[in-house]
Amino acid sequence: MMGIHPKVSASKWVEVQPQEVIDRSVLTITGTYDFSSKPKTGDFVFEGYEFKINKVYKGESSQQIIAGIDMFDKGWAEEFLLFLENREEGDFLVPVGGPNGMIKIMDDKVIHRKEEKVSFFEFFLKAPATEPKSI
Repeated sequence: MMGIHPKVSASKWVEVQPQEVIDRSVLTITGTYDFSSKPKTGDFVFEGYEFKINKVYKGESSQQIIAGIDMFDKGWAEEFLLFLENREEGDFLVPVGGPNGMIKIMDDKVIHRKEEKVSFFEFFLKAPATEPKSI
């Protein structure tokens, strides 16, 4: 008898402390993913989607970039504070430690299950930010 073995994928991330997330980030931005755009595939669990940038907190960027997201995180992705780092496997930046570098924002408030991280990242959002560069 021949059985069917469907391919199953999942990802699990180790928790990274907020200060390490900031330190590892080469680009820190707020904005939204455009999931209607065609994804770029990577060698890991990340897919690259267009990301429209509202504010830049660290680094320099144009108004839109390709930013990676764990393919299993797309369901809860809306507006984010992203802490992005380089990965050797791809040609786009990815969130530090997967979901560690993806901080959900709603109505200028941080949404997170841990209150200490809410406080930490809301304080971070009060830091000076710049507008993305015009294309």
